[in-house]
Amino acid sequence: MDEQLIQKRLQLEESYDQEVQKCRRRMSIVEEKILETRRFVDRTVEDYLTVSARRNYSQSSDNKAFYHIESFKDQEIKRLEHTKLEIENEIKELRKSYRREEERLDKEFRYE
Repeated sequence: MDEQLIQKRLQLEESYDQEVQKCRRRMSIVEEKILETRRFVDRTVEDYLTVSARRNYSQSSDNKAFYHIESFKDQEIKRLEHTKLEIENEIKELRKSYRREEERLDKEFRYE
């Protein structure tokens, strides 16, 4: 019985670890996308300033452009941050599920 319990717990732990690793990989991808978005916006602003200086755009058109660029960045980062929170919640749920399954195994083998 003890050997069987140990085996089942090891399988449970292994599957839990695999699922958490998948979530962490997804989290890293999202974090990289956040960094890419920030770099993209920085490059866009830099490019816009260069073009604006060459063409002598008015201050008001600069302000409008910056507003749209910042708005895009804020929306995209909020979306990505929300995705990160969803993944974190998924990891929490995996932990809860793991604990419940672990308790179930303990009870199952205690009563046998």
